[in-house]
Amino acid sequence: MGEIEVVDQFSDQMWRLHNLYYIIDDSGREIRFLPNAMQEDFIKKMWYLNVIVKGRQHGFTTLIDIFILDCCVFTPNLTGGIIAHTLDDVKKIFRRKIKHPYDRLPDQIKAVTAPTNDTQNELIFTNKSEISVDTSMRSGTYNYLHVSEYGKISIAYPDKAVEIKTGSFNTVHPGNYIFVESTGHGKGGEFYSVAQASRRLAQLNKRLTMHDFKYHFYPWWANPKYVMSDEDTREIVFTKEHQIYFSKVERVMNTKLSINQRAWYISKKRWNGDEMKREHPSTDEEPFEAVLKGAYFAEQMQEARESSRITKVPHEKGLSVDTWWDLGLRDKMAIWFVQQIGMEVRCIYYHEISDRSLEWHLKLLTQMRIERGYQYRYHIGPHDFAVRDLGTGKSRWELANHLGYTFIIAKKFDRDDQIEAGRNQLATTWFDEENCDVGIVHFEQFRKEWSERMGSYADTWRHDEHSHGASAFMTGACMQGMVSRGRPRARPVTSQRFAT
Repeated sequence: MGEIEVVDQFSDQMWRLHNLYYIIDDSGREIRFLPNAMQEDFIKKMWYLNVIVKGRQHGFTTLIDIFILDCCVFTPNLTGGIIAHTLDDVKKIFRRKIKHPYDRLPDQIKAVTAPTNDTQNELIFTNKSEISVDTSMRSGTYNYLHVSEYGKISIAYPDKAVEIKTGSFNTVHPGNYIFVESTGHGKGGEFYSVAQASRRLAQLNKRLTMHDFKYHFYPWWANPKYVMSDEDTREIVFTKEHQIYFSKVERVMNTKLSINQRAWYISKKRWNGDEMKREHPSTDEEPFEAVLKGAYFAEQMQEARESSRITKVPHEKGLSVDTWWDLGLRDKMAIWFVQQIGMEVRCIYYHEISDRSLEWHLKLLTQMRIERGYQYRYHIGPHDFAVRDLGTGKSRWELANHLGYTFIIAKKFDRDDQIEAGRNQLATTWFDEENCDVGIVHFEQFRKEWSERMGSYADTWRHDEHSHGASAFMTGACMQGMVSRGRPRARPVTSQRFAT
């Protein structure tokens, strides 16, 4: 091969990505990196800002990191940054995705770009380009930024996820590149917000600006390796439920699944169970329907979805409405509007807002009565409604009573009793999917506190933006039996004070 031909090939990035780099595969073998069909598709569709929602083992972390490495090696004065989940991930990504591929480059390339700085997480080349891996990046500016497993970061470390969004993203100026990729971890969190915003733009077929994230989704069935052999497929039992599920996937995603693909999925689901939606999603809804680890009500909410109890739930005009309240972080008030028929609870509306007075919320109740026809029966407030305000000397219960609203004040229940009451009540609860959408997310995200020191979930719940909505429901669930049996008694509220 002549020198000119070599130079021409080295100047072609696609040729370089297909020929120059060596990686360690899942079996521990060193192999030449070759982009697979999904990775090729992404390269063709890549935008400045990219969100990749994916299943496991599609190789996007490897592709993106080698792409950034290649840009820095062959172009001077570029800066690439990779944000990993933990310090262990930082070391692993740098060693396997950056250092190993670079060390296996042809000697003539390394001779020209030999690093002037080579640490455990950073390479600075003689062409003044550099690439680093860390758990956060706020200072400096970056031409290429990759956030690996942002969904996991968003759930385990929500404050860090916000820091990445407000700090790290802003280190990348318009016209440069951000790659955010992750498996899904249910609804809620920063990754969910970024992914859903970009997905809406894609659904509306909006023209993207350099400030907009482009949505990319890669399901399990896009991976040609995810098929079962003919012989093994014959051992799989296909049920009516399987047929219904795969028909829905084909309809929603406009695809066709072979019998060998279907067999692979059924076999994999035996081991993964409900985690299939996260690990191997079939549709772009499934990653955000995945059961969240450590979530108190994961099983109950999953069952509610599967039994179609999250749907359109109209207000029954001949039936009274109860409200269940909680005072959350930074005086955020959470209110469930529910109707009860026997043991069944119907959640017809959920409301939450911060920095509003109790009087403002009582006016809201009257507004809902006028506009929606709600006829109230009981208002159940948490135990701290009875606490007196240092400024006025009055409790919220007294203030509400003065304005014509009588509240039943719940006692301070044990944490385990609240969880148990919430789980039992959810088994017979229906949700209006539109009017309770925010509250539903709170239920699916309400979870145990993660202990980084112990490496496990603690026996306490996480007090965050999701806990107050769940607490309002649990308070109502704890008191519902007592109210239904007539202990304590409370008269229906028909105040006209705020009618005008």
